[in-house]
Amino acid sequence: CVLVLLCFSLYLQITRPVRTIALNLAALNTPEDRLKPMITPKNELRAIYNSVNTMLDHMQAVTQESKRVTDKLYQAEMAAKYAELAYYQKQINPHFLYNSLECIRSMAIGGATDSIEAFTQSLANIFRYAVSSVPYVPFEQEMACINDYFRVMSMRFPDRFQMTTKIEIDPGVETMKMILQPLFENCLTHAYDAQHTRIQIQLSACYLGGCVHIRLADNGRGIPPDVLK
Repeated sequence: CVLVLLCFSLYLQITRPVRTIALNLAALNTPEDRLKPMITPKNELRAIYNSVNTMLDHMQAVTQESKRVTDKLYQAEMAAKYAELAYYQKQINPHFLYNSLECIRSMAIGGATDSIEAFTQSLANIFRYAVSSVPYVPFEQEMACINDYFRVMSMRFPDRFQMTTKIEIDPGVETMKMILQPLFENCLTHAYDAQHTRIQIQLSACYLGGCVHIRLADNGRGIPPDVLK
């Protein structure tokens, strides 16, 4: 009887509490979880029980602090990205404006009033679009800006550029403003050389992997291998 009572006492005091703690630990999923309340005497098992919960409290505090720092860094990074994007959106190349005004002056001297009207209208559309405060626009507005920009450049440099488009997306899908114009400016500015009588520019837009995929390509001189490397 004494042996049975001793075994039963060991089961109540040690075996069952240890098994309960082990099962509770196995059921934990996140640092926010806690060991389920259990009745144990004030012995080593109670100390283990309290230590585990203290450890979980510490893990939760560390996790929350890490998340707070990560969120803060992410917000700072996004703010920097948006600031950079806003800078590019509002940046108008002074040479583009100066050369456009020179082109208008030349057309005025030559009496090409119809050309001046079309040129100034496209130029006004570009500047009005560039300085607008709306960060996201329908894709068709981006294309309208590109068409105006291409029209201005084609009138400045007749028969030097040719553009083809293949748009397979909803024209109303929203995109960031002024993401295409810098790419087109790069093509028109850097692709041409004396060996190319006409630069072919191809713009395509389609859905790929659940995202809008935009591709801009030209047949220009490209980048020298050493510079590209």
